[in-house]
Amino acid sequence: MYKAYGIFLTFIVLLILCDLTMAQDKENKLEIDLKIESDDGTYFLTRPASVCTDSEFNIYVSDKMQMQILVFNENGEYLNSIGRRGRGPGEFLDFTAVYCEEDHLIVLDNLNKRVNKLSYEGELVETAVMPKEMLWPREIIKLDEKYLVIYKLPLKGKYNDDLLHVYDGAFSAREQSFAPFKSLKYTSAFADSRMQIYPGNSILDDRGRVIFVPGIYYGEIFEYVLNNEMRWKLNRTIAGDKELSDDAVTSYSNNDNPKVPHSTSYSRDGKVKGSVNYSTEGIYQLKDGTIVIIYSKLNLNGPSNSESELNYHWEVIVETYSEDLVMQGKSTILKMAIRNPTTSIFMWKDTKDRFYFIEMNESDLKVSINRGTIK
Repeated sequence: MYKAYGIFLTFIVLLILCDLTMAQDKENKLEIDLKIESDDGTYFLTRPASVCTDSEFNIYVSDKMQMQILVFNENGEYLNSIGRRGRGPGEFLDFTAVYCEEDHLIVLDNLNKRVNKLSYEGELVETAVMPKEMLWPREIIKLDEKYLVIYKLPLKGKYNDDLLHVYDGAFSAREQSFAPFKSLKYTSAFADSRMQIYPGNSILDDRGRVIFVPGIYYGEIFEYVLNNEMRWKLNRTIAGDKELSDDAVTSYSNNDNPKVPHSTSYSRDGKVKGSVNYSTEGIYQLKDGTIVIIYSKLNLNGPSNSESELNYHWEVIVETYSEDLVMQGKSTILKMAIRNPTTSIFMWKDTKDRFYFIEMNESDLKVSINRGTIK
């Protein structure tokens, strides 16, 4: 009897291990259903900075070159444009962060130091002065009646190293700052300068948690929850992708001339040069509760000259997690030879679980906004 019971337990354990292995080996694919490209004479896509959608799935593309928001319907047909370059009401000098909420379009304009709230017809509903400490905000998340804004300040001091900031509904007062930069794995001068440009992405999931992934991706996920004082506190740090190597950032001396894509910037420690080898592109939650992290991996060997090998600099990789943040699978869904270094590749997910991303044509450098579903 005991022998039979032992065999039964062994069988159950093997089934569980098999299920876990199948989950880890789950392959994801990106199925594209829409591509929006420049229509000569009607509209042009030059330098898209953000994409978002309203409740009717109209698509809003902010273009930094034109300083207009181009509007398309769900089928990708051009409807109209909102705003223009300038300092007057309803005009923009920068699309620092753009967010589609239920009834309005919110535009944070760092150069005009303004917070603009517009109707989806393009009418200016409300404008406010951007808080002086809000420098180059990169992402907005709605927290009930408040907003979570992601940005990294360049100077040392109180709040300056925090990455996540809670503001009231009018963006007039900062109520809390958390997620310190100094708690991350990469805190070099180059990492500091890059996190000012790409501080990371977060979501408010259906359990009421803020889940944050730093802009320099090295496999760690940060889970924040509200405590009894209604303050956001770190609940746990999850080591998601344990296979990622320790070379998420490569730093160079100022005399180096690397062949791979890299950047030179000025930090509080002076001139710095390097490359981010793993960049977070976004974190999202699907309707079934699955959490998706998208990041790009820099191919350090550069494009191949061999016709038998793919010619690309970046792989775009998707990782899927359960609601308990247990990793389920990891797949490469895109390979790109060229990209705009100043924007993320993936920019938005609508309520139908369709992802919107930017792509540049290698031959003529034309830009397109693509929509697809991760299967």
